[in-house]
Amino acid sequence: MLDTLRKHSKSALIYVFFCIIIVVFVFSFGPGSGGCRSGSKEGGSGETYAAMVNGETIPYADFQATYARIYKDYQNRAGGAFTEELARSIRLRDTVLDQLIDRELLAQSALEHGIAVSDQELAESIHKAFSYEGKFDPENYKLIIERQLGMTVWQYEEQERRRLAAQKMIASVLSSAKVSDDEVKAEFVREKEKLDLGFVKFAPAAYKAEVARPDDAAVDAYVKANAAKIEETYKSNSYRYRKPKRVKARHILVKVDEKATEAQAEAAKKKLVELKTKIAAGADFADEAKAVSEDTATKDKGGDLGEFGPGAMDPMFEKAAFALKVGEVSEPVRTRYGFHLVKVEEIKPEENKALKDVEKELAVELLIDEAAKAAARNKAVETLAQVKAGKTLEELWPPEPKKDEPSQAFKFDVGGAKPAASSTGPFSPSNDYVPQIGVDATLSRAVLGLDEKKPVADQPFEVNGSFFVVVLKSHEKPDFKQLEEKMDEFRDKARQKKAGEQLDTFLKALKEKAKIDKNQSFLSGSAMPGAGVIDG
Repeated sequence: MLDTLRKHSKSALIYVFFCIIIVVFVFSFGPGSGGCRSGSKEGGSGETYAAMVNGETIPYADFQATYARIYKDYQNRAGGAFTEELARSIRLRDTVLDQLIDRELLAQSALEHGIAVSDQELAESIHKAFSYEGKFDPENYKLIIERQLGMTVWQYEEQERRRLAAQKMIASVLSSAKVSDDEVKAEFVREKEKLDLGFVKFAPAAYKAEVARPDDAAVDAYVKANAAKIEETYKSNSYRYRKPKRVKARHILVKVDEKATEAQAEAAKKKLVELKTKIAAGADFADEAKAVSEDTATKDKGGDLGEFGPGAMDPMFEKAAFALKVGEVSEPVRTRYGFHLVKVEEIKPEENKALKDVEKELAVELLIDEAAKAAARNKAVETLAQVKAGKTLEELWPPEPKKDEPSQAFKFDVGGAKPAASSTGPFSPSNDYVPQIGVDATLSRAVLGLDEKKPVADQPFEVNGSFFVVVLKSHEKPDFKQLEEKMDEFRDKARQKKAGEQLDTFLKALKEKAKIDKNQSFLSGSAMPGAGVIDG
């Protein structure tokens, strides 16, 4: 395979692109996806498996890399507002693993249908992914695969071949998507019919501060009467009680480009060897980090990385950190960013609290949650009565003043905000999703029945644990004359939508007949991957 790439590395023909499949997936099939093929329950490096799909392993390392990439993307798009706690609340780990399972099923189905990928197609894909300024360097490609992805070139090229086969399988499924005129009309209505709703959200978290802590008698009674509920809560929040070994560490980074010469790499390494000798003789690690480190994120903090657990850092960095004792300084560690010295300042052992140790703590939390939820519900009922009597939401719950904030792709609602009048903005009522509120079929059906004569919903709606009072602001009906002018445009949109539905149906069928074994202890948090990486 490397010979093929060398042969075509300067040829214009290598830039010929084959069919790009237009499918919306949560995660790409890009380089670094997949994992070593293995029928065991161990990943390619002996790590615990994340899932088994018809006997094929999705290794922990594969999941870890994908999760870290997606987590970091969420953080970037949310302006730093996305946290590990929020990741757990939206079950991001489950979503990532489900996507990896879907990808594996598609790859296996492609093989079953005789879909093959030629050496030329494989060479073109790799050349496109690993070229720099239009040039492909086979040696640099090999270095990235072995050091950054932690696998052999053969292993990577086999999984890349499977990825391309899966893309062909997707193309085959999507090619049969055809739509009728009625489906085109439905797509037009979906896009052109718009509702705009005013609402106030009553979140239980906003009322927790008003709830008194239950006394011991109430807690004991709750434990006896709600053992099953307490156990279920314990299991769903096991990450709070089962924590892997963690370390608190500092580091000093000397940057080295991945394409650096051997001499440049040795010079950087030598600099840290000399620095380690200086530290061993009494120099303060934090002071040296402030003076020498090239990691702009931690330099001013004396290289302080805080506390982290498995999966939070570059694999080579993490391996070195977890091998140290408190106070020890590592030898220079090579990562994609350069060379590091690592010093561990504290080691926190693995934690594993049993249900009996925390059942009263959970009972207190559940009692407070239930009381706060009742308070939120009562306030929503009270507000609805006032609106029906002639008050407006804005009068009752004035909107929050607008702040000048940098534009963000999306924001995360932590659920503790005080009630305030807001609006959905215009949206299509063709499915059960209502912007800023959530997915709820009862709410979706109810708002379609609102009009000028009856602009207020009959009841508060509970969505994702919060209560909403909803009123109609406007309802825009579609103009079918526009459809005659843009029939082709909406036929394409309807076809794309149907293609996505066909792919979903195809994947559902694959899952129904597949043997899928998810590592439940892994998903529950006992092998919890982190999301950060050392970033110079």
